[in-house]
Amino acid sequence: MSVLNKILAANDLKTEEMAVEEWGVTLVLHEFNAAKRGIIASMYRDEELVTKTPYLLMAKTLVLGVSDQNGDDVFSDEAINQVLEKNPQVIERIYDRINKLNGIGPANEEELEKN
Repeated sequence: MSVLNKILAANDLKTEEMAVEEWGVTLVLHEFNAAKRGIIASMYRDEELVTKTPYLLMAKTLVLGVSDQNGDDVFSDEAINQVLEKNPQVIERIYDRINKLNGIGPANEEELEKN
């Protein structure tokens, strides 16, 4: 097996299960790959998105960072408005766990803005 094939075959992204009692489900949270990390970095550079519509930012993060136990995406871009109809405390809790898994937060904001 070539070095490239070994690299591509490596499962190097962390996952973490999260029970969401309010919804009666267990979600799988994902560490972002490079492409998704770039999307997140772009969203954080959007001042209006971050300051005026923080729950939209959170919902978009859920789209990128959540799957079911089969690995299938739970949310889609088309479902963002439906996600925004859910309990904001639940959305915040999931968002915070995704960010923690990805090393995103106040301590890492400067690094994220550089990407």
